[in-house]
Amino acid sequence: MSDATCLKYLRLSLQVIGVLFTFAVYPLTRIWPSGWAWHTDQSNYLTMIIGIYATLGIFLLIASKDPYQRGGVTYRACLSQILVNCPIITLVDHERDFA
Repeated sequence: MSDATCLKYLRLSLQVIGVLFTFAVYPLTRIWPSGWAWHTDQSNYLTMIIGIYATLGIFLLIASKDPYQRGGVTYRACLSQILVNCPIITLVDHERDFA
């Protein structure tokens, strides 16, 4: 695969994930509350999580314009999802199964 094709797919993936983080997290808390919202009422925690994901989405959209120049944002977004969120969600789901 050529560098131009890789860059095109990288930009596309950053744009798709950025739009999803910016606009889809809040509706998902309403459509599927057990998977996205940990409280039944509107809490400050949920507002904070929505704000964090929306901010990350905006930064990913900005990084999609020139991914090589803004590689730190892309790298941090990937690491935060893989190294932080995945293990936490796995542990929470594991505790729920045995509770």
